[in-house]
Amino acid sequence: MPEQPSIAQDPPNKALKGLVKRAMNCRMSLLIKDILLRIKALRQVKLFQALNDREIEEAAVALDLVFFEKGDYVIKQGEQGSDFFMVDEGECVVEVDGNVVFTYTKGGNFGERSLMRDEPRAASIRVTSETLSCFRMSQTSFKKIMTMRIKALR
Repeated sequence: MPEQPSIAQDPPNKALKGLVKRAMNCRMSLLIKDILLRIKALRQVKLFQALNDREIEEAAVALDLVFFEKGDYVIKQGEQGSDFFMVDEGECVVEVDGNVVFTYTKGGNFGERSLMRDEPRAASIRVTSETLSCFRMSQTSFKKIMTMRIKALR
């Protein structure tokens, strides 16, 4: 019986292997670009400016990208806060006791007090653009990064 060619010798499999490799390289390139965008966004936030490169990379990886639609509330005044947000695309307004007091667009951030303190939200954030995308960091992720920082400084 003739010997079967190995997968690596089979021309269709060689082509598939090359395609998979190119796809992985492209995906890695997109992931790197995404992380770099997150790092750039974090560097604009006063709360994160003292972080070293390793810490800011950890913070960038800890971010989730979340989406909202017009009229949605990202956070509501009086609710317990546990997340920090940075606006990636879109627009939202800050409401205190139902009155609009500020508008956030790309690069704006809110909820930093909830990262450091367990307290109710001081304001509501309502989406005014058709869609809003934000990077979100949980209080748990933030505290983990800060705990490692404190240990490293000792």
